Amino acid sequence: MIKQILESELDVFKINEKELQRRRLLARVESQYIHGSPGRRQYKGKCLIKEQQSVLEEYFQHLLTNSRIKSAVTILNNIVGLYQLGINIPKPFSTITKRDLEKYLSQLRLSAAQTTYVNHQVTIKKFFCWLYNDENCEIVRDFKPGSSLKRVIDESQLLTHEDIQ
Repeated sequence: MIKQILESELDVFKINEKELQRRRLLARVESQYIHGSPGRRQYKGKCLIKEQQSVLEEYFQHLLTNSRIKSAVTILNNIVGLYQLGINIPKPFSTITKRDLEKYLSQLRLSAAQTTYVNHQVTIKKFFCWLYNDENCEIVRDFKPGSSLKRVIDESQLLTHEDIQ
């Protein structure tokens, strides 16, 4: 759909360059991550199952029309995170259990940076709340995104007033 809009409105005089880049990125999201297989080596040949594709397409449309998210890059990151979830848990999103999510996130925690892990938690929580039309849905109720970023600093590592001078 976005690809068709892009092609029909390619008149450079009517669309500014930033909007054109945004539409190209969103068209890539739709064609590669929702309906196809990304060209990246780690995902080569891996596609979502049909049920996942249709739900992800609906969520993509939701992000474009009803969400506060306006950045194409943020939408891309959301869809990529859910694509990764779907590849790692190859069953319809509506049948994914809390245990499935905990197992996926524990594997992700071992392999990803802390901020990436927290961003995935946020994406997954928002997605499942949207999927079940419930702000406090059971499957992600206990997720506390951001809580793993808190670090305790040892006082002996802090600079003193004398160290600064």
